[in-house]
Amino acid sequence: MHFMRKLVLLFYVLVLPIHYLHAKCSTQINKPVQIDSLEVRIAQLFKIVKNEKNNKTKLEKNREIIQLFRKALILDTNCLYPFNSLKYVGKILAPDSSFRLITWNIPMDNGTQRYSGFIQYPFEKNIIKPVFLNNNNGPSLNETDNYPGESWYGALYYKIIPDTCNHKYLILGLDLTNFFTSRKIIDVISVDKENVTFGAPIFKTDQGIQKRVIFEYSARLSMLLRFDEKTGKIVFDHLSPSDPQYTGQYQFYGPDSS
Repeated sequence: MHFMRKLVLLFYVLVLPIHYLHAKCSTQINKPVQIDSLEVRIAQLFKIVKNEKNNKTKLEKNREIIQLFRKALILDTNCLYPFNSLKYVGKILAPDSSFRLITWNIPMDNGTQRYSGFIQYPFEKNIIKPVFLNNNNGPSLNETDNYPGESWYGALYYKIIPDTCNHKYLILGLDLTNFFTSRKIIDVISVDKENVTFGAPIFKTDQGIQKRVIFEYSARLSMLLRFDEKTGKIVFDHLSPSDPQYTGQYQFYGPDSS
Protein backbone atom coordinates (compact mmCIF):
# COMPACT_ATOMS: atom_id res chain seq x y z
CA MET A 1 0.00 0.00 0.00
CA HIS A 2 1.61 3.23 -1.12
CA PHE A 3 -0.29 5.68 1.06
CA MET A 4 -0.88 5.63 4.79
CA ARG A 5 -3.48 7.93 6.31
CA LYS A 6 -1.63 7.87 9.63
CA LEU A 7 2.10 8.54 9.63
CA VAL A 8 4.27 8.92 12.69
CA LEU A 9 7.98 9.56 12.28
CA LEU A 10 10.13 7.91 14.94
CA PHE A 11 12.33 10.95 15.39
CA TYR A 12 12.09 14.66 16.06
CA VAL A 13 13.64 16.72 13.29
CA LEU A 14 15.98 19.47 14.42
CA VAL A 15 17.85 21.61 11.95
CA LEU A 16 21.20 21.22 13.67
CA PRO A 17 24.56 20.03 12.30
CA ILE A 18 25.53 16.38 12.64
CA HIS A 19 29.14 15.50 12.14
CA TYR A 20 29.59 11.86 11.25
CA LEU A 21 31.50 12.88 8.12
CA HIS A 22 34.83 14.24 9.29
CA ALA A 23 35.22 16.77 6.48
CA LYS A 24 32.86 19.36 5.08
CA CYS A 25 32.39 21.08 1.78
CA SER A 26 34.12 24.46 1.78
CA THR A 27 32.17 27.70 1.88
CA GLN A 28 34.29 29.20 -0.93
CA ILE A 29 33.64 28.35 -4.55
CA ASN A 30 36.56 26.89 -6.45
CA LYS A 31 36.27 27.43 -10.19
CA PRO A 32 39.07 25.90 -12.23
CA VAL A 33 38.88 26.44 -15.96
CA GLN A 34 38.51 22.69 -16.53
CA ILE A 35 35.13 22.62 -14.79
CA ASP A 36 33.84 25.44 -16.99
CA SER A 37 34.67 23.51 -20.15
CA LEU A 38 33.20 20.29 -18.75
CA GLU A 39 30.00 22.11 -17.80
CA VAL A 40 29.66 23.51 -21.33
CA ARG A 41 29.94 20.03 -22.84
CA ILE A 42 27.51 18.53 -20.30
CA ALA A 43 24.96 21.27 -21.11
CA GLN A 44 25.34 20.51 -24.82
CA LEU A 45 24.69 16.81 -24.18
CA PHE A 46 21.58 17.56 -22.12
CA LYS A 47 20.26 19.68 -24.98
CA ILE A 48 20.81 16.77 -27.38
CA VAL A 49 18.99 14.40 -25.00
CA LYS A 50 16.07 16.82 -24.65
CA ASN A 51 15.51 16.89 -28.42
CA GLU A 52 16.34 13.23 -29.08
CA LYS A 53 13.55 10.69 -29.73
CA ASN A 54 15.58 7.48 -29.76
CA ASN A 55 16.02 5.83 -26.36
CA LYS A 56 19.32 4.19 -27.27
CA THR A 57 20.84 7.51 -28.32
CA LYS A 58 19.55 9.20 -25.16
CA LEU A 59 21.22 6.57 -22.97
CA GLU A 60 24.47 6.78 -24.94
CA LYS A 61 24.57 10.55 -24.40
CA ASN A 62 23.71 10.07 -20.73
CA ARG A 63 26.73 7.79 -20.31
CA GLU A 64 28.86 10.63 -21.65
CA ILE A 65 27.17 13.03 -19.21
CA ILE A 66 27.98 10.69 -16.31
CA GLN A 67 31.65 10.43 -17.28
CA LEU A 68 32.05 14.20 -17.64
CA PHE A 69 30.13 14.92 -14.45
CA ARG A 70 32.38 12.58 -12.49
CA LYS A 71 35.45 14.44 -13.75
CA ALA A 72 33.91 17.83 -12.92
CA LEU A 73 32.94 16.79 -9.39
CA ILE A 74 36.45 15.52 -8.65
CA LEU A 75 37.83 18.90 -9.71
CA ASP A 76 35.28 20.74 -7.55
CA THR A 77 37.20 20.29 -4.30
CA ASN A 78 34.69 22.21 -2.16
CA CYS A 79 31.36 20.81 -3.49
CA LEU A 80 30.07 24.29 -4.33
CA TYR A 81 30.64 24.82 -8.03
CA PRO A 82 27.09 25.83 -9.04
CA PHE A 83 26.73 24.30 -12.54
CA ASN A 84 24.27 27.11 -13.25
CA SER A 85 23.85 26.26 -16.93
CA LEU A 86 22.60 22.73 -16.13
CA LYS A 87 18.89 23.53 -15.88
CA TYR A 88 17.79 19.89 -15.86
CA VAL A 89 19.94 18.85 -12.89
CA GLY A 90 18.94 19.03 -9.23
CA LYS A 91 21.79 20.13 -6.92
CA ILE A 92 21.14 20.32 -3.18
CA LEU A 93 23.68 20.79 -0.40
CA ALA A 94 23.15 19.27 3.06
CA PRO A 95 22.46 21.99 5.66
CA ASP A 96 25.69 21.09 7.50
CA SER A 97 27.64 21.18 4.18
CA SER A 98 28.79 17.57 4.65
CA PHE A 99 27.71 16.43 1.16
CA ARG A 100 25.89 17.46 -1.99
CA LEU A 101 23.21 15.40 -3.73
CA ILE A 102 22.93 15.71 -7.53
CA THR A 103 20.20 13.98 -9.56
CA TRP A 104 18.64 14.13 -13.03
CA ASN A 105 16.28 12.11 -15.22
CA ILE A 106 16.23 10.92 -18.83
CA PRO A 107 12.64 10.48 -20.15
CA MET A 108 12.02 7.29 -22.13
CA ASP A 109 9.51 7.06 -24.97
CA ASN A 110 7.24 4.73 -22.95
CA GLY A 111 6.73 7.33 -20.24
CA THR A 112 9.19 5.87 -17.75
CA GLN A 113 12.37 7.59 -16.55
CA ARG A 114 16.02 6.63 -16.29
CA TYR A 115 17.63 8.40 -13.34
CA SER A 116 21.27 9.23 -12.66
CA GLY A 117 23.03 11.03 -9.87
CA PHE A 118 26.02 11.54 -7.61
CA ILE A 119 26.70 12.02 -3.93
CA GLN A 120 29.62 14.45 -3.70
CA TYR A 121 31.52 14.69 -0.42
CA PRO A 122 35.03 15.34 0.93
CA PHE A 123 36.95 12.07 1.35
CA GLU A 124 40.15 13.64 2.64
CA LYS A 125 41.53 17.17 2.64
CA ASN A 126 41.22 18.59 -0.89
CA ILE A 127 40.07 15.18 -2.21
CA ILE A 128 36.44 14.85 -3.32
CA LYS A 129 34.76 11.46 -3.66
CA PRO A 130 31.81 11.48 -6.08
CA VAL A 131 29.70 8.35 -5.56
CA PHE A 132 27.67 7.44 -8.65
CA LEU A 133 24.01 6.55 -8.06
CA ASN A 134 23.27 3.76 -10.51
CA ASN A 135 19.68 3.35 -11.70
CA ASN A 136 20.59 1.25 -14.76
CA ASN A 137 17.89 -1.46 -14.69
CA GLY A 138 17.74 -0.79 -10.96
CA PRO A 139 15.36 -2.36 -8.43
CA SER A 140 11.74 -1.33 -8.05
CA LEU A 141 10.91 1.09 -5.26
CA ASN A 142 9.30 -0.31 -2.10
CA GLU A 143 8.95 0.60 1.57
CA THR A 144 10.96 -2.29 3.03
CA ASP A 145 14.38 -2.53 1.34
CA ASN A 146 17.68 -0.74 1.80
CA TYR A 147 19.28 0.44 -1.44
CA PRO A 148 23.03 0.97 -1.88
CA GLY A 149 24.18 3.69 -4.27
CA GLU A 150 25.23 1.12 -6.87
CA SER A 151 21.68 -0.31 -6.98
CA TRP A 152 19.49 2.76 -6.56
CA TYR A 153 15.76 2.97 -7.29
CA GLY A 154 16.03 6.47 -8.83
CA ALA A 155 14.35 9.78 -7.98
CA LEU A 156 14.79 13.54 -8.17
CA TYR A 157 15.57 14.91 -4.70
CA TYR A 158 14.76 18.47 -3.67
CA LYS A 159 15.27 18.66 0.12
CA ILE A 160 17.79 17.33 2.68
CA ILE A 161 16.80 17.39 6.36
CA PRO A 162 19.24 16.44 9.15
CA ASP A 163 17.84 13.83 11.56
CA THR A 164 19.95 14.45 14.66
CA CYS A 165 18.39 11.63 16.68
CA ASN A 166 19.39 8.90 14.21
CA HIS A 167 22.56 10.54 12.80
CA LYS A 168 21.19 10.29 9.27
CA TYR A 169 19.46 12.61 6.81
CA LEU A 170 15.91 12.65 5.53
CA ILE A 171 15.45 13.40 1.84
CA LEU A 172 12.32 14.39 -0.05
CA GLY A 173 12.07 13.27 -3.66
CA LEU A 174 9.92 12.91 -6.77
CA ASP A 175 9.61 9.93 -9.12
CA LEU A 176 7.93 10.68 -12.46
CA THR A 177 6.91 7.05 -12.61
CA ASN A 178 5.12 6.76 -15.97
CA PHE A 179 2.38 8.34 -18.08
CA PHE A 180 -0.24 7.50 -15.42
CA THR A 181 1.26 8.01 -11.95
CA SER A 182 3.92 9.97 -10.08
CA ARG A 183 5.33 9.33 -6.61
CA LYS A 184 6.60 11.54 -3.80
CA ILE A 185 9.07 9.93 -1.41
CA ILE A 186 10.30 10.51 2.14
CA ASP A 187 13.52 8.52 2.45
CA VAL A 188 16.61 8.30 4.62
CA ILE A 189 20.17 8.56 3.37
CA SER A 190 23.30 7.50 5.25
CA VAL A 191 26.63 8.77 3.93
CA ASP A 192 30.06 7.74 5.20
CA LYS A 193 33.52 7.20 3.74
CA GLU A 194 32.72 3.66 2.66
CA ASN A 195 29.04 3.53 1.72
CA VAL A 196 25.93 5.40 0.67
CA THR A 197 22.67 3.74 1.72
CA PHE A 198 19.03 4.70 1.19
CA GLY A 199 16.46 3.57 3.76
CA ALA A 200 16.18 3.11 7.53
CA PRO A 201 13.42 1.62 9.76
CA ILE A 202 12.29 4.86 11.38
CA PHE A 203 8.77 5.37 9.97
CA LYS A 204 5.84 4.07 12.02
CA THR A 205 2.74 3.61 9.86
CA ASP A 206 -0.56 1.74 9.95
CA GLN A 207 1.24 -1.08 8.12
CA GLY A 208 4.09 -1.26 10.65
CA ILE A 209 7.65 0.07 10.68
CA GLN A 210 8.88 1.07 7.22
CA LYS A 211 12.18 2.26 5.77
CA ARG A 212 10.62 5.00 3.64
CA VAL A 213 7.22 6.47 2.83
CA ILE A 214 5.83 6.45 -0.72
CA PHE A 215 2.86 8.49 -1.94
CA GLU A 216 1.56 7.49 -5.39
CA TYR A 217 -0.99 9.60 -7.26
CA SER A 218 -2.22 10.63 -10.70
CA ALA A 219 0.48 12.02 -13.02
CA ARG A 220 -2.05 14.70 -14.08
CA LEU A 221 -2.08 16.16 -10.55
CA SER A 222 0.45 17.59 -8.11
CA MET A 223 0.99 16.74 -4.45
CA LEU A 224 2.42 18.85 -1.63
CA LEU A 225 5.34 17.31 0.26
CA ARG A 226 7.64 19.77 2.02
CA PHE A 227 9.53 20.46 5.23
CA ASP A 228 8.21 23.28 7.42
CA GLU A 229 11.29 25.02 8.82
CA LYS A 230 9.31 26.82 11.55
CA THR A 231 7.64 23.76 13.07
CA GLY A 232 10.27 21.15 12.18
CA LYS A 233 7.57 18.96 10.61
CA ILE A 234 7.08 17.35 7.22
CA VAL A 235 3.80 18.54 5.68
CA PHE A 236 1.98 16.59 2.96
CA ASP A 237 -1.37 16.28 1.21
CA HIS A 238 -3.69 13.43 2.04
CA LEU A 239 -4.41 11.30 -1.04
CA SER A 240 -7.54 9.34 -1.90
CA PRO A 241 -9.19 7.92 -5.05
CA SER A 242 -11.64 10.10 -6.96
CA ASP A 243 -14.23 7.35 -6.37
CA PRO A 244 -14.14 4.42 -3.90
CA GLN A 245 -14.35 1.95 -6.80
CA TYR A 246 -10.80 3.03 -7.77
CA THR A 247 -9.23 2.13 -4.43
CA GLY A 248 -5.72 0.80 -5.06
CA GLN A 249 -5.60 2.19 -8.63
CA TYR A 250 -3.22 5.07 -8.04
CA GLN A 251 -3.75 6.76 -11.41
CA PHE A 252 -7.06 7.90 -9.88
CA TYR A 253 -5.58 9.24 -6.62
CA GLY A 254 -5.08 12.88 -5.76
CA PRO A 255 -5.16 15.37 -2.85
CA ASP A 256 -8.58 15.48 -1.17
CA SER A 257 -8.11 18.54 1.12
CA SER A 258 -8.68 16.45 4.24
